[in-house]
Amino acid sequence: TLGEDSGIYEYDEQADKGIAINTLRIEYSSLHPKGRAIAFSPNNLRFTMDVSQPLCAFWEVLLDDEATENIVCLHWILNSYDEVLNKVLRGSNTIEELIRGFSEYYGPKNSCVTDVSKLFLLS
Repeated sequence: TLGEDSGIYEYDEQADKGIAINTLRIEYSSLHPKGRAIAFSPNNLRFTMDVSQPLCAFWEVLLDDEATENIVCLHWILNSYDEVLNKVLRGSNTIEELIRGFSEYYGPKNSCVTDVSKLFLLS
């Protein structure tokens, strides 16, 4: 589930176009390239983000009735960028190094960092 300080919120304008927060729902979607970016179609996976937070995060669960595998993704959206963060991103060779670098950069009390640290058994 998303913590209160995750920075990700349900899309209020049209509920049928937003992702479900802290719950699962059935939705058709297709992931495809769009120019130099990646897009979901139809345009039904919208969310609101607090861009004043330096780091926003959310989990995505993709279940496919016809697939032999399903996917769980953790998305981190970095709303600020500087040379220190660049060094963390470019200088990390393992998940552990990346998480420790994020912990130093964002602070050890950041819920996104502590949640992923627990996931990878680093704390």
